[in-house]
Amino acid sequence: MVTYLVQISIDPDIADEWTAWMKGVHIPDVMNTGFFLSSSIYRCVDPAEADGRLNFAVVYECESLEKLEEYRKTAAPELQARHTERYAGRFAARRAVLVPLEQ
Repeated sequence: MVTYLVQISIDPDIADEWTAWMKGVHIPDVMNTGFFLSSSIYRCVDPAEADGRLNFAVVYECESLEKLEEYRKTAAPELQARHTERYAGRFAARRAVLVPLEQ
């Protein structure tokens, strides 16, 4: 299992509209690509952004690194472009890929 973590800081005056769009449009579009097994969205309350933005995390679970890389090459560019076009200058995003340690 691989976790794809997208951390987003968004201007507070559009946070409600952004959250609704993420839950109603963007995350379903990502899930409809068929690359992910599940998704969750969270509001990050600590630490607070220094610039006054609100922090969110979207977590997607994928079955393998290979599937995630295929998503990143084929579907992600268009989906990310839609987000950027809609919220240009009003957000910052960071992405991380997490793999579990063997126990």
